Amino acid sequence: MSTNKKVYIELMRIIAAWLVIFNHLKGYLLFIQTTGSKQWIYIVLSMITRINVPVFFMISGMLLLGRNITYSDIGKKIGRILIYLITFEILITVAESYMQYRHMGILTFDLVVFLRSILAGNIYGAGAYWFLYAYIAFLLMLPLLEKIAININAKDISYIIIIHFICFTALPIINLVLYFKMLDEIVLNSYIVFPFGVLKCIFYPLIGYYLDKKINIEDLGWKPICLSVVVSCCGIAISGMCTLAEGMYLGRYSENFTELFDYITAITFFLLIKKIIFKGKMSVRTERKIILWGSLTFGIYLIDPVLKAILFNKYISFFRGRIPLISSIIWCFVSMCLGGTITYIYKMLIKNINKNIGYRKFV
Repeated sequence: MSTNKKVYIELMRIIAAWLVIFNHLKGYLLFIQTTGSKQWIYIVLSMITRINVPVFFMISGMLLLGRNITYSDIGKKIGRILIYLITFEILITVAESYMQYRHMGILTFDLVVFLRSILAGNIYGAGAYWFLYAYIAFLLMLPLLEKIAININAKDISYIIIIHFICFTALPIINLVLYFKMLDEIVLNSYIVFPFGVLKCIFYPLIGYYLDKKINIEDLGWKPICLSVVVSCCGIAISGMCTLAEGMYLGRYSENFTELFDYITAITFFLLIKKIIFKGKMSVRTERKIILWGSLTFGIYLIDPVLKAILFNKYISFFRGRIPLISSIIWCFVSMCLGGTITYIYKMLIKNINKNIGYRKFV
């Protein structure tokens, strides 16, 4: 893998990881609690935040599709994900139980409920791990998706984007208008399902693969990227207007329209970052830092909910409910620094253990 390619992948991972952490903080939902010009700022920030998971799935698609990965390799990958998932869900359960006992003097734990919760993915405090369940689904479909990805073309990508647009953009907007007119909303029959355009764990990997493998970023001019930026801004504006219209009509705001155009924004982000890295100049030192921090993002993502369970209440009490946006932004950096440090130490320990084992076998 070329240095430029590795840098833009890791840079996207770092930004997406930051947005995932922010997505689960109060700062993300500030548009629900405010009015006026500030509300628009918070709406834009929340809409941009929603590209986090799409970007991770796009990176997964570009890295794993087209590599002829064997069923054995898929089994190993799923096994590793399950080990991490169960380990950190146990850690969160222990941390939450400890904090409950410390503050309330009550300790409740039911093993059967816990095991069922792992299967259902509804462990308290571990909501952010839903992505791992979706990622396992992606890995299970990988052999079939590879066959599709290898032969995918511009017409195919346009087709699945149009399906996605109908289901996740046009239909919600139409139903909002119908709701204002006091008419029944349009509901599609549950059997009308097109997974390639609907399921995130299929749609975004295929998009990521196409953008990376089928489009030469060096031949792609700035004009289509700038056009994509304009379309993304229009999408965010439409999403914001729908959010405000619903809120004014119902008297409360929601997240119902935050993902209307997230796929357009994610595609724009992907192309923009890749273009900047390939066309721009960056010092070797900066590249190494980006590659290092990018390699730590999975650990940061896993550790953040555990840090929240242990530290977040004290952290928030320090701010006393004030400046929620600033406190959320600061927490993102605190979590990334702590999680990154822990992950780095863990990786160095594993590396040294493997090195020593290898040395002993050789001797």
